[in-house]
Amino acid sequence: MAVIRSNGTKVSSTEAYRSLVQDHLSTLELFLRKQATERETYRKQRASIVENQNGFLPEVAEKQLTDLDSKTRQKWAAAYEEVCGLIESLVTGSQARYEEPLDLSDPSIIPALTIIQTVSTALPFEGLKRLIDSFTGNPAALKILNAAFEGRGMTAGVELVKQRLYDPAFVEVRLKEVAVISIGQGGSLNAFAGEVNRLMAIPEGMTFPLDNGESIDPQGVLISMRKAAGLLDTPGGLLG
Repeated sequence: MAVIRSNGTKVSSTEAYRSLVQDHLSTLELFLRKQATERETYRKQRASIVENQNGFLPEVAEKQLTDLDSKTRQKWAAAYEEVCGLIESLVTGSQARYEEPLDLSDPSIIPALTIIQTVSTALPFEGLKRLIDSFTGNPAALKILNAAFEGRGMTAGVELVKQRLYDPAFVEVRLKEVAVISIGQGGSLNAFAGEVNRLMAIPEGMTFPLDNGESIDPQGVLISMRKAAGLLDTPGGLLG
């Protein structure tokens, strides 16, 4: 089934869906990088107060730290509500896609089924993987392929298909669960990003962060390493 974009170009429903997923993941990535920047600002502000507290009365410095921590907690609470909305937007599109019936006009379905029924047992693993990966973002077709693999007793094919399918409802629940600590309580942004990558980006044939580059919060990684080595000499307040 073809989809007409606003600019008049015609793309397949799978291409349109994967583009939508990529847009939502990009928005989520920008949100997380903003959180990482705000956390670094918090660390610097707190370190500045601690380093200069000798210039204030003890109660003044303590109030400054308390006020900063209070405002930061409020920001994290608001960020949790925001990320829940982003998760819902991300999963809503996937849920709708998973409910779509098989597109019988898709010319690639019959050849794929023919390969499975005739030569799949002799197909090299990489060839089998390429066949399945070509249907990434098309859960209805993947389920049909899975049934064909099961009928042939092709466990390799079944396992590969499983890597391209997921339960959108479970993904929503799990990501919100991880976000409680990662976003709402100043936990690891990288841990949250890792769950997004594992549960949704990889099955969709993508990576998260989308450029497969550095971690969402490189400073967070560095601080965790320094803490583990006993080298963190500046109190981190809410961030440890």
